[in-house]
Amino acid sequence: MNLTSGNRNPALWIKLDPDNGYLKSVKINQTENIWLLQFSQEQELAGKYAALKALKNFPTIPVASTLCSFLENRDLDYRYKILIIDVLLTLSPETTSSRGVDNLYNFATKIKVDVDNSLKSNDFSQKGEYFMLKKVIKKLCALREKPRILNQGFNEESFTDLNHIKLFLRFIKENDNSNNAYDDSYYLANLIGSLLSVKNPYFIKKILKEALRYLQLEQVMPSYQNSIALKIMKKYNTFCANHNLLPKNTIEDEKIRILSGKIKEALERFKDKYTDDPRVISAYLYFRLEKMVLKKKKIWDILIFGLKFIEQFKLNQRFMIAENLISSLYQFVCEHRKLFYHMQSILTLEGNKKVVEILWEVLNQPMSSISIKFRHYAYLIYREIYYEMLPVCYCKNLIEKMEYDLDWFDFDSQAKQMKEVNKEKKFLQLNKLVLNKRKRTSMDKTKVNPRELLRSHFRLAPESQLDWKKLARQILTILMSEKTTDEIEEKLNEEVNTTENEESGAMIIKIKNTSNMKVIKKQLSKGGYYQNIEEVENEVNSVIQTYFKKKLIDEETKEEYELLVSNLFKEANNILRDYEKRQADKIKSFKIIVT
Repeated sequence: MNLTSGNRNPALWIKLDPDNGYLKSVKINQTENIWLLQFSQEQELAGKYAALKALKNFPTIPVASTLCSFLENRDLDYRYKILIIDVLLTLSPETTSSRGVDNLYNFATKIKVDVDNSLKSNDFSQKGEYFMLKKVIKKLCALREKPRILNQGFNEESFTDLNHIKLFLRFIKENDNSNNAYDDSYYLANLIGSLLSVKNPYFIKKILKEALRYLQLEQVMPSYQNSIALKIMKKYNTFCANHNLLPKNTIEDEKIRILSGKIKEALERFKDKYTDDPRVISAYLYFRLEKMVLKKKKIWDILIFGLKFIEQFKLNQRFMIAENLISSLYQFVCEHRKLFYHMQSILTLEGNKKVVEILWEVLNQPMSSISIKFRHYAYLIYREIYYEMLPVCYCKNLIEKMEYDLDWFDFDSQAKQMKEVNKEKKFLQLNKLVLNKRKRTSMDKTKVNPRELLRSHFRLAPESQLDWKKLARQILTILMSEKTTDEIEEKLNEEVNTTENEESGAMIIKIKNTSNMKVIKKQLSKGGYYQNIEEVENEVNSVIQTYFKKKLIDEETKEEYELLVSNLFKEANNILRDYEKRQADKIKSFKIIVT
């Protein structure tokens, strides 16, 4: 560092623990000018990297302009420039006047577009420009910004810039590799994969057409290591999630529905063609995991599914495929690390224990001793979820061994958590295990099946007087005894008074909502209104739909109601059928003795 008198702001850095042998991390506070000076003057990679990392916290126009000027510096290694691209795209476009984003867009245009606006042929002889171009394409496609001219219906959403998508679509449509000494498979894979990560409803058809075109080309002229088809397989579900293309029957545009169906068929054919290729199988696993995320499956179920998928190849001693699959699973965990971070707070203590035990079992299997790569990725998955901390399910046992006041641990939220767990168990027992006719294992009221629940609500109880009307009334009693139903019924029974003033005087109109459970129960008591139990079930389901339309319940509660109603009425029909059979058997066994 030049510390002569000509330098008005000399800076001297003293390296603290340069080999990182004693301190795990060091935090240094400096102004943005000093950080920029450190990046330009420091000779070692660690110092430059620390300066770039710190500059992410200074989203100002001078920082963006200075970093953009470094991109034009030919003496600077391209690896530093790739780090600069990451920093520029993390700076807020609002505070930097989009200087970083616009500069990167101009950089991509300068490399690929000629003076006469024609597209240049690929030339990958300049290694730095090649890797920087790939990075710029990937980052600009992943960038989301609010449109400068707001359209009706999309005011609050952020999309990928129209100009960026148009430019990269032009790159892929007019791609020319005839004069290039290098293969362009990885370049095209990065380009089509980046386009499948954009979010903009105006380009759905064009991007899907390009994806389908390259999938069809893969069947005739496969790219190097099938890189293009593998990239499409990994990114297709992300594109569907960004544009609400799943499930297929929700797509309104017929052309998009046809394109989506053709792409899925092409991917299935590609998978079936390369059944023994480790790269194809690992990409297919990633495809399945992403699809489960879109279907809103629980994240721990997705993790266990991935581990089971890998297990079948380990049992068949296909170790190379297992290694590729575990690396693909690790990549998926990194992409969805936020979901895995929150997994510990959502799961119960027992559930957390099971997940930890499964991961430790994977780490200590014989396969982990044979393959260092497999053990490495299994360890990275565990570390990505729990970092270097003790899993929450083992914290309580550790705290109890400490010689400190433990009153702080028994806080109110623990009781609330146990209440939520009991509620969760109730839904699991009533809604999912209803076909299991086993008796209760304890006196816990949550562990009952619908048959016992129906019989426990009978007041008359004699089976000789059993009919479908009584069973239907008992089902309504069960539904109305739920706290949620009771609150909703009170809201529906409230009279809505509206007053309308006219010249002749005030007129009061009373509107009373009659679509509720109590009305159905009264109609059953009067008789003659319903002909069979199926009509009652349809009426109850319509009431639940009314709850949902009036926004008294959410989608999840609506599904729980429908499942509970379906199971209760199904069990009621079974009880009625058994009763009628017993009555028929009694008549058959009855003998008239004449004396």
